[in-house]
Amino acid sequence: MPALRGRMHDLASELADRAADTAADAERAARLADRCHELEERVAAVDADRGAAARAPAVEAAAAEIGRGGPPRAPLLAAAGAGIALAVAGVIAGISALIGLGALVAVAAGAWALGGRRSPGGRELERLLPGEGPLAERLSAFRAAVERDHTLQVAEGELGTVRVEAADIRARLAGRTQLESELIRVRERVATALAGCDIDPADLDTGLRRYDEVAAAAQTHREATLTRTRASDELRRLLGDDSLEAARERLAQLVGRLNGHAELAVGRDPDDVERDLERARAQRDGAAAESERLTAAVAERLRGLPELASLREELDAADEHVARLRHIDQVLRLAESELAEAATETYRDFAPRLNASLEAGIARLTGGRYSHAFVDEDLRVRLEAPETGAVVDLDRLSVGTQKQAYLVQRLELVRLLCAGDEPLPVLLDDPFAHFDDERLERTLAWLAEAASERQIILFATQRRVAELAPADAVVVEL
Repeated sequence: MPALRGRMHDLASELADRAADTAADAERAARLADRCHELEERVAAVDADRGAAARAPAVEAAAAEIGRGGPPRAPLLAAAGAGIALAVAGVIAGISALIGLGALVAVAAGAWALGGRRSPGGRELERLLPGEGPLAERLSAFRAAVERDHTLQVAEGELGTVRVEAADIRARLAGRTQLESELIRVRERVATALAGCDIDPADLDTGLRRYDEVAAAAQTHREATLTRTRASDELRRLLGDDSLEAARERLAQLVGRLNGHAELAVGRDPDDVERDLERARAQRDGAAAESERLTAAVAERLRGLPELASLREELDAADEHVARLRHIDQVLRLAESELAEAATETYRDFAPRLNASLEAGIARLTGGRYSHAFVDEDLRVRLEAPETGAVVDLDRLSVGTQKQAYLVQRLELVRLLCAGDEPLPVLLDDPFAHFDDERLERTLAWLAEAASERQIILFATQRRVAELAPADAVVVEL
């Protein structure tokens, strides 16, 4: 009963302490849900423009190349017009040689003009820009898409922060619900215990007060019984086979032999007094021996003490060493602070992009089971459990899910850190341990899409990897 009452009191106190924060958490959770929905709609609206910012440097370089120009078009068009006029005059005059010369001049000038228009920069821009139509309109539309891509990155970063905060609030609200459920169970156990003591459990407070009264009365009875038993045992030990009158006469005789020192033993057992006397004698002898030992030790140490000048030199050297160590400590603390600030800035710029890319890959590879992922400052990945809404570490999930998360993280880090016109290839050494066929097939399809951006070379020991590989994958058996 004491343990149950203590737990019931602790749970009630904790719920009372959390009562003020629960309403605020619920209101905050609703606002975060609305904000999350708003950000998700914003991300979905501009998701089609994802990646435009990464292609912007190449497009702008091609546009600048066109701006530097090619051969002048006006003289070439004038020459083409002159060739056409010469051919018409030949037709009118009926001179075939004049017709052929005019046609030749017109064709050559037109070809030269077209070749100048299609400069290397123009052809590159034509290849890089999506859609069809005039280059100027397509370039303007692409630049607008780049701005929307920047907006997408900002929205995804804020969305990740909002989701983490919402998950924390949901976890706190779930914790309060668990406390309330546990308090109900503890109250039921207390009521059952009171009923077992023939106490009405309808009102727990009244029942517990009645229980305390009964328990106090029972404890008083037990203590009285124990005191009586001890007194009886002690009386039998002191008297032995004698009667009480005989014991009093023997005590009077002992007091008479104390020679006036009986007052020192008033209220004490004579055996205890004798034992105290022996202990006092032993302590006196021990103190005398220790005094002699300490006197000899002091004399020996006084003879072995170094000179004062030598001690001062050692002290000065120690002070100088302490000063150097303090300077080094200040330098290291400053370096640590600067490194921490740089790491924080890097994480703030890098984490939202990695978080968004990782979240899309995890949702794809797990078949939509895990759709929210978070990356902390140490690049450790956490996922939101769909059952509870709580954010959990990877080591609490299945080994297959861990392997998928780490694979997505590695490829997304490569994509973000090694971006460029000529991406580096990626080597993967047997990353499919603990994968079933369904998980393996989804992962291979995702890798096939990633291979459209960079070459991916995969080493595997399971034959089923080759069997489930996409049709356009090159399989080499060693």
